[in-house]
Formats: sequence, structure tokens, C-alpha cells
Amino acid sequence: MKIAIPVESDGMTIALRMGHAPSFAVYVVTGDQIIEEGLFPNEHAGHHHHDKAEGHHHLSGDDKDAVHEHRRQLGVIKECDAVLVRGVGPSMKAALLEEGVKIFRAKKSLGSEAMVLIQQFKDNSNSFIEER
Repeated sequence: MKIAIPVESDGMTIALRMGHAPSFAVYVVTGDQIIEEGLFPNEHAGHHHHDKAEGHHHLSGDDKDAVHEHRRQLGVIKECDAVLVRGVGPSMKAALLEEGVKIFRAKKSLGSEAMVLIQQFKDNSNSFIEER
């Protein structure tokens, strides 16, 4: 299973919002092995042309133009089976689900480092909440 985790600029700490993360740490989980594929840029993050204090606003995941734009910006995520996130906006959520990418929300109590989260997901994916 190929899994992406949105991370901060240090490449290790999970980002609070997927759309604002500068990059994704991508892993392949097979049996007992976790293989780190590397860090890949978040193609969506560069499209946030707004005041950070205002946030990133989409009315809902039903905004077809916003969902289409988010799908176009998925980049390496299209090749993944799942993403582990803290938070994801409605248009990005809709875009991921349309692409067939599963979304698992990671509670803060599970830790903040990507490698720790991927290990916990491998050991017990039931600790994560699947978004639908």
C-alpha cells in the first residue's frame, strides 16, 4: 500500500492541514516492511493565494470547479492508495475520494512524526478514522 503524509518543511512533522503542507512524505507498506519513497512537493500548496489569517475557503465539497481544480493539483497523491492527515478541506476531500485515494484522519494522540504515524498505521490501522 502506498501512503502519503502531508508534512511541514522539516519533512517529518505531520501538517495540520493537507492543503498547506509544503510536501508529502510517501511510504510503501508491504507486510512488515515500510519503505520510504521520499519527499514530494505539494502541488496544491503553491496555489493558496490568500491571506493566511483568512484561511482557505470553499463552500463545500459540492463546488465542482473547486473539486476539479484540486484533482488537477494532486500530483504524486494520485499514485497513492491512501493519505494520513490531521485535517483536509471539503474540496480536497472530494477530489481525493473521486480519485479513489482513501483518507485516514490521525488523532493528535497518535503522535506528530510521519514515521511514527506510518508505523502505527501498519500495526493497527483501526486507530485511524477513515473519511468517507
